[in-house]
Amino acid sequence: MQMSAKHMKPPRTGALPPTARMPLILFLAALGQSLADQTSWTWKLAERARVDVFLNSAGARLEDPQVADGSGLAAYQDWRPTGERERGVYFEVDVVHFGWREHEVAFTASQAGTLEIRLKGPWAETPDKTDIFHQEVLFDHLRAEGVAPPSPGFETPAGAGAAGWTGGRLEQGSNRVNPAEGTHFLRVWHAHPPGYSEPSEAFCQVPAAAGARVRLRFDARAVWPEGFDDMAPVTNPDSPAHQTAQQLRRGINLSGLFDVPPGEGWAQPFTELDLRAIKAEGFDHVRLPVRWNDHASPSPAASISSEFFARVDDVVAGALNGGLAVVLDLHGFDEFMINPEGHAERFHRIWEQIGEHYRDWSRQLCFELLNEPYADSEHTASNERIIPIYAECIRRLRQSNPDRTLLVGPDNWYGLDRLGTFQVPDGEENVIVTVHCYQPHLFTHQGAGWIPWAATTGVVFPGPPTARLTPAPAAISLPWVADWFQHYHDDPTERNPSSAVSFRALLACGRQWSDYYGRPLYVGEFGAYAESCPADSRLRYHAAIREALDELGLGWAMWEWKAGFRYWDEANHAPMAGLRAAVFGQDTLAPAILAGPKPQRVSEGSDVDFVVIASGTAPLSFEWHKDGAPIQGADRPRLALPGVTSAQAGGYEVTVSNSLGAATTIPVSLIVDSPLRWVLGEADALRLEWSGPATLQWSDSVTGGWEDVVDAASPFAVDPRETARFYRVLPLP
Repeated sequence: MQMSAKHMKPPRTGALPPTARMPLILFLAALGQSLADQTSWTWKLAERARVDVFLNSAGARLEDPQVADGSGLAAYQDWRPTGERERGVYFEVDVVHFGWREHEVAFTASQAGTLEIRLKGPWAETPDKTDIFHQEVLFDHLRAEGVAPPSPGFETPAGAGAAGWTGGRLEQGSNRVNPAEGTHFLRVWHAHPPGYSEPSEAFCQVPAAAGARVRLRFDARAVWPEGFDDMAPVTNPDSPAHQTAQQLRRGINLSGLFDVPPGEGWAQPFTELDLRAIKAEGFDHVRLPVRWNDHASPSPAASISSEFFARVDDVVAGALNGGLAVVLDLHGFDEFMINPEGHAERFHRIWEQIGEHYRDWSRQLCFELLNEPYADSEHTASNERIIPIYAECIRRLRQSNPDRTLLVGPDNWYGLDRLGTFQVPDGEENVIVTVHCYQPHLFTHQGAGWIPWAATTGVVFPGPPTARLTPAPAAISLPWVADWFQHYHDDPTERNPSSAVSFRALLACGRQWSDYYGRPLYVGEFGAYAESCPADSRLRYHAAIREALDELGLGWAMWEWKAGFRYWDEANHAPMAGLRAAVFGQDTLAPAILAGPKPQRVSEGSDVDFVVIASGTAPLSFEWHKDGAPIQGADRPRLALPGVTSAQAGGYEVTVSNSLGAATTIPVSLIVDSPLRWVLGEADALRLEWSGPATLQWSDSVTGGWEDVVDAASPFAVDPRETARFYRVLPLP
C-alpha cells in the first residue's frame, strides 16, 4: 500500500486483457473430439462466468439486480431495443480453473411473466474483432428462491444436455474435475456467430410472480483448455517456501519509514522500542516497504548508496536480532507500472544489488520483488507482462541468493481475483505468492484523501447501518459506488457489502489456489484507516478478517504499525484500544519489558528519574526496589528521586506484573558523587569520606605532584599530627 498516491480500484466491472505466462491465449484448431466440427477457435481461459436473465412481459422491469458479495457485475442488457433493456439483466462473476466458486445473484420482477435464464461464458472480442474468444465455464448445483428452475443440480440427462435445459453439454465428473455437487455438471460457453453447430449457452424458461425477489445460487468454474501451459504444482509440502511460511504467520507492516515518497511529510519515527513492542505483542515478522527506486541513481547502473543501505540495515538487523523475520519489499516503483519492459533492467539491477548486499544475511530475511503491480488506462503492469520479468529477476537473484525465499504476487494490486492467470517458474520451490485484501474498500479506506471515491465517512462494519448515510458527492457520481451504498443500506448482514461476505469468498479462493498448486499463499496487507473508520467498527472488521485468515490457515501482515492504519498508540505505548483482542483473538498478554531504566551517575543534590516502558494486558502494576528491598510508594512507571544524597546510591530495579505474570528489569546502578568531606571523629581523629568508586590522591602542595593512596577506601583515617598534606578524590568512570 502507498499511503500517498495509491489509487485503489473498485471491484472489476468488465473483462480485463487476457493474461498468462506464455500468454494464456492460443489459436487452436479442432481441439478435442467434441469440437471436431469446429474449424478454428481463439481460446482463452475464462475469468468470469455469465448469467443472463430476461423477463418476457411487455413493460416489465427487473429491479435491483445484485451480485451478493458485491465483487461481480450486474447490468442491464443495453444491446436490446429501447423499452426492453431493463427487462433484461446480465451478471458476471469471477471463476477460476483450480476450484469451484459459489455465487449468488438476485433481482426482483416488477410484474408476472416468464423468465428466460441463460448460463454462458463471458463475451470478449478477439483483437481483430472477427470473432469472440472461446471461454468455457462449468455450472453446477443451481438452486433458486422465488422461481423453480428445472433440474436444479443438472443431474438428469436429456440428450446432450440436462432435463429442462436447452443447450450446453452435460458431463460427468472425472479425475480432472469433480462436480461441486452430485455427479454431473453443465459445460457452456458464449454463443459464436452463425456456422458453429454445437450448442453453447444453456437456457430454460420459468414463471415468475410479480414482486418476487429471485435469488439464483450456483457453483461455477473455468475450464483449463487442453494444450495450455499450466503451472506445475509443487508436490513437496515441506518445501523451503513452506518452511519460511511458518515464520510468516502474524506480521505487521512498518509503513512510514522507507516508503514515504520524496517531499511528503508523513514519515514516522522508529526506534528499537518499536521492534521490541512488535515482538512483545505477539507478531512473528515485519514487512518492510522500501522505495528502493527513489534511492537508486538515474544511471543505467541504478546504484543504491551505501548510506541508504546502512539505514535499512539498522532496521533489518534490529528486527532479526529481536527474533522477528523480515519481508523486504520493493515499494512504489511507479515508473515500472507504466512501462514494465522499459524499466525491467532497472528493476533487475536494483534487485541484483539488494541480493548481493544481503547474500550472507539470515534466511529469515525474505525478498518481495514488487509491491502491487497493476494495469489500467495509464499503467500496464499486467500478469502477462510482469510474469516473464519476475522469472528473469528470480534467475538473477538465485546467483547470489540460491536459498533465500522470494515473494511475488499478481496484478490488480495483488488481487486475489487475479491468481487464476498468475504463474511462477516451474521448478522454483522457494517462492511464496503474496496477495492483499482490503475489501470492503468503501469501509476500510473511508476518508482516505488519496482515494476520491472513498470520501464518504461514517460507514460501519458490518452493515446495514441504523440510519441511512448520505454518500459524499465525489463518490456517489460513480454508478458502482451508488449501487454499493444502496445495498449497504438495505441488505441484511449476511449479504451486506460491508460485511465479511466481501472478503471471505475471495480468501477461500486463495486457499483453493494454494492447495491446488501446492504453493504457500501469504496475505501481506489488510487493514482499516484509523483516521476515519468508526472505532468499534474497525475492531469488528479486524476481528472478522483475522478469524477468516486463521480459519483458512493463511499467514498475514496487518497494515500497519503506527501511521494512518495504525495498530500501535504511540502516545500510550500500547495498542489502539481493543485492537490486540481483535488482531490476536484475545487481549491477555503477560508483561514484557520494552525499555528498562538506565544506569545513572550524578552529583549529590541532583534530580534522578528512572523510567520503565512495558507492554501487557492492563492493568499493569509496578514495584520499584533498591538493593533488593521495595521502595515505599514507588508504584508507577516513573521513579522520581529529587535531590539525591549519597545514601540513595545503589542498585535499582522494577517488577511489572498483571494477572498473567511478571517481568523484572535488570538492576541498574545509581552512583552519587559527593565532595570530599572532613569528618571529626573520636579523640580528635580525622577521616575523609566520599561516595562512589574513586581514587584518593595526596600531595604536599596544591600545585601538583599528586600520588595515589593505594587501596584507599571511604572512610579514610588521617593522622592530624602528620606533616601537612593535601587530598583529592578522582571519581572513576
